[in-house]
Amino acid sequence: MSLALITAGDAAKRLKMLCSLTLYKEKRMKFIYRMAATIVLGIAVLGLAACEQGPAESAGANIDSAAKQASDQLKEASDKVKEALQGDDKN
Repeated sequence: MSLALITAGDAAKRLKMLCSLTLYKEKRMKFIYRMAATIVLGIAVLGLAACEQGPAESAGANIDSAAKQASDQLKEASDKVKEALQGDDKN
C-alpha cells in the first residue's frame, strides 16, 4: 500500500513539474512572439519614415528645377544667337 502512495505522490510531483514547465514554455513563446512583432513593426515604421521627403530631398529637387530652368534659358538664348548669325550671313 505504501508503494502505491509513493507512486501517487511521485505522479503528483511530476504533474506539478510538467505544468510549471508548460507555463514556462508558454511565457517564453509569448515573449518571443512579442519581440518578433515589435521588431517587424519597428522595421515597418522605419521603412515608412524613409519614404518621407525631408529637407535635403526638397533642396535637391529645388536645385534640379533651377538647373533645368537655366538649361532651357541657355538653349533659347543659343537658338536666338544662331538665328541672328544665320540672318547676318544671308545679308
